Amino acid sequence: MREESQLDDMRAAIRGDFERLAERRGEQELMRVSEVPLAHEAEPPPVVSEPEPHRSWLSRLISS
Repeated sequence: MREESQLDDMRAAIRGDFERLAERRGEQELMRVSEVPLAHEAEPPPVVSEPEPHRSWLSRLISS
């Protein structure tokens, strides 16, 4: 039980730290847990093609 009490106290202290930080920073976006995903988070990440492996100048010359 004592460990749970310590965890609750630490969580409350961290929560208070973030609340004070939010007050100081004003409207700047802070890391927060939200239930609604943001528009840019809802889209899947774009597919990035693999870059060609680096070839030496000699192999590029021979393949031309």
